[in-house]
Parts: sequence; C-alpha cells; structure tokens
Amino acid sequence: MRAGHRFPTDELDPRAYHRALTALADQITHRLRRNDETASTLTITARYADQNTTTRSRTLPQPSHHGPTLITNGLGLLATLGLQRARVRTLTLPTTTPLQLSLDPADDRALHLEAAVDRVRARFGPTLAKPAVLASGARSRIPERT
Repeated sequence: MRAGHRFPTDELDPRAYHRALTALADQITHRLRRNDETASTLTITARYADQNTTTRSRTLPQPSHHGPTLITNGLGLLATLGLQRARVRTLTLPTTTPLQLSLDPADDRALHLEAAVDRVRARFGPTLAKPAVLASGARSRIPERT
C-alpha cells in the first residue's frame, strides 16, 4: 500500500513535512483496516527540488494497522532524513503487507476506536474525523527552528 504527497511548492518547513507524513500514515492505516491488512515494513521517500531522492525503511516490531504506530514510526523515519534545509518536493510512504493480521489483545481498545472512526468516515466523509494535527488551525508540536 502506498500514499504520496506533492507539495504545491518546494517545501522547507519541517512542520509541513510532519503534517504531510501524518496525513499519509492516516490514509494508509484507514485503507489497511478497510482491507483487513497490516503493514510490516514502512518506507519513506523524499524527492527534492533537484530530483534527487532519499529513502529510509523500518521493519515494525509487529505487523500493525494501528494509526499511532504507523505515524510514530513514519515520523521517526522522517527524522532520520535530516531535512534541516532541504527543499522537499514530494513525500511518499509505501508499506509492505504480511499475510496475516496480528491478534494482540493489548491493541483491542485502540483498534475498536479506529474501527468506529472508520464507520464515521464512511458515513459522513473522510475529512470529518482525522488526527488533531491535520485539523485546520492546529498547531504542530514541532518547535520552530531559530
């Protein structure tokens, strides 16, 4: 499964990277749950203004379709890219999917909540429920560089 984001202009703001990656992970987890699939490996690719790319991958400790797990790991990968002054044109977030869903009971409450959010999105549209950082006017928790 794959999701990508092309910035309208070459982007320098780390907060924009954070928001884009959160949105990509949210899209992927929604599709994974809808298809009863999980992700076992997460990869991030950044394409820069000069058309060069950088790719990083991480195998998850346990296959998951849990939103916060993919968002946290995706942001960890984003941090490894070292994009302090890079002009990023696109970010893509592909995953690899194992054959079987994990049955870890520790994730049950969060997975039930995400299933309820999926039903709300199916009924009222995909933009009604989303991570808080993607809400309009939301402030990012990433500190501004001085």
